[in-house]
Amino acid sequence: GELDLQKVKAWLGTFLWEEQAKLGMEAYRYKGLLSMHDDEFQYVLQGVHDTFELEPGPTKKPSQGAVSKLVFIGKCLNKSFFEEQWRGLLWQAPQ
Repeated sequence: GELDLQKVKAWLGTFLWEEQAKLGMEAYRYKGLLSMHDDEFQYVLQGVHDTFELEPGPTKKPSQGAVSKLVFIGKCLNKSFFEEQWRGLLWQAPQ
């Protein structure tokens, strides 16, 4: 599904600058191609340790079935933690 840009930025900052050390994880590198709600282009994420760039990329996202992918390389990374966090970044229509 599509992601909420503000939630993604907030989560990345919190995880990289505050939480990873507390959780015993260490992110060395990470890359992603992310589909944000209300944007026709996919975003490109690149980062090393606690420094990252998240910018609109040159690739248009598909009109249906937008997919986002994120890869972390590091030490003591917990897959279930990332899966749970990912669900919280999905865009949800106001009810």
